[in-house]
Amino acid sequence: MVQYKLNKKYRLLVESAIGSGEFIEITNPITIKFTISRQTYSSANSMNLSIYNLGERNQKVIFHDTYDTEHIRLVVLEAGYDTTGMSTVFIGSMVSAYTTKQGSNIVTKIYALDGALQTQTAMTSQTFLNYKLKDLIGIMAKSIPGLDIGKINVSDEKFSKSVVLWGNTYDLIQKYTDGRAFIDLQKIYVMGDYDVLEGNVPLITSNNGLLGVPERRNASLSVNLIFEPRIIVGQVVEIQSSIAPQFDGQYKVTGLTHQATISDSSMSTATTTLDLWIGEQTHGGQWNVI
Repeated sequence: MVQYKLNKKYRLLVESAIGSGEFIEITNPITIKFTISRQTYSSANSMNLSIYNLGERNQKVIFHDTYDTEHIRLVVLEAGYDTTGMSTVFIGSMVSAYTTKQGSNIVTKIYALDGALQTQTAMTSQTFLNYKLKDLIGIMAKSIPGLDIGKINVSDEKFSKSVVLWGNTYDLIQKYTDGRAFIDLQKIYVMGDYDVLEGNVPLITSNNGLLGVPERRNASLSVNLIFEPRIIVGQVVEIQSSIAPQFDGQYKVTGLTHQATISDSSMSTATTTLDLWIGEQTHGGQWNVI
């Protein structure tokens, strides 16, 4: 991570028609405000986004009825800084989108979920013979339309009997992985407690964005920092606090929340809250990089 984070910027892509591959692109200087929640749990990642004073034509194109679950339209948000570039902070499908008036502003509100609509309708009805668990999970994951495979770490054990799978595909994946599956940025992952994603381990200090004091809650640590879009769930970060050095060490990111306003016309705030699993410190285990 670099020390200085200057001039927040973003790029929002909203699919204009179902499966068209054509997108409305919205970027600075239009003001946006968003809350994004991503985690390594089975519940869907979400984004609440507000766009201020968007043109009337784009308001109409973006509108999406909450009850329309058949037409899945993609939403992609990239954000970052002039000094560090932009990273993808959310990919998902619109659940609802509408425009309202708040004071002197016209505000277009979008609510989107990552993978939830795709997994609701995906069904499996098949019998498998002489298959390994890893292959079985891979076949089911590939069959869910609109989602890709991230990292899947399950045993290579082969079933001694035929396996009959019938039901919701994502529910079956959760069943056969003991609830270890999650979806992030439209990819399916299956990871154990000590499994972490390969990559650099960023050092987070008060000099490059750490805010306040880390808070210990049971086997997890909650950390606030200046908006950091490059962190992803499942990776390892290293904390170094001058105020609370007892919490210094490496942790697995099990959840993150971005809360930000990006505006060229006024002062704006942007923070990231990390939920970190203490794993190594409390249980003495070693990270398994996958």
